[in-house]
Amino acid sequence: MDAQAAGTLLMAIFFSGLLCGANVNPTITLANFLKKESRYKGRVLPFYFLAQFLAALSALFWCDVLGHKRLSPLELGGGADIFKVVSNETMGIFILVLFTLILSNPNTTFIESELSGYISIAIFYHIARSFAPLAGLVINPAVTLGLAVQQAFWGKWGSLENCWAWLLGDLLGCLLATGFYTHVYEPIIKEIREIRRKTENFESITE
Repeated sequence: MDAQAAGTLLMAIFFSGLLCGANVNPTITLANFLKKESRYKGRVLPFYFLAQFLAALSALFWCDVLGHKRLSPLELGGGADIFKVVSNETMGIFILVLFTLILSNPNTTFIESELSGYISIAIFYHIARSFAPLAGLVINPAVTLGLAVQQAFWGKWGSLENCWAWLLGDLLGCLLATGFYTHVYEPIIKEIREIRRKTENFESITE
C-alpha cells in the first residue's frame, strides 16, 4: 500500500508541477510561503489551501462512490494518544517538508535531473509516512481535514472534533522543518560551496 501511495504521489507531483509547482500538500505551500518564495504571496495562500482541501474531499467521496475502503476515523483515547499523534505527525511532516525544500532548491539539492527529484520526493514521502502510523499514514492536512468532514457527513463527528491534534502536528512539523532548513541547512550548504569555490580558484591560480 505504501508503494502505491508513493507512486500516486509521484504522478501527482509530475502532472501538477507544470501548473502550480507541485503543491499537493498544504505544509509544502506554507513552507515556501515562510521562505518568502516570490510566487507564494499571502493573498493567494488561502486559494492554494482551499483548492487542496476541495481536491482531497472530492477524492475521498469518489473513493466512496467507487467502493474503496474508507480511511480509519481520527480517534483520540486520551492524553497519551494526543502526544503520540502530535509527535508522530510532527516527525512525518518534518521529514517530508525538509527534504522537499532541499530537493526543490537548485542551490541545495543533491539531485541533478528534475525527474530524479520527483522520484526522490516520493521516496522521502514513503519514509515520512512510516513516522505517522497514527495519522492513517496520510501526513497531509488537506486529507486529514477532508477525512474529518467526510466522516461528519456520514454522521461520525468524532473525527472532526479530534482532527486538531493531527493539524497541530502538521503545523509544528512544517515550522520546525522550515526553520531548520532556512537557519541551519541552507547556510551550511552555502558556506561549503563558497569554500569549494575559493579552493578551486586557489588551485587554478597555483597551477
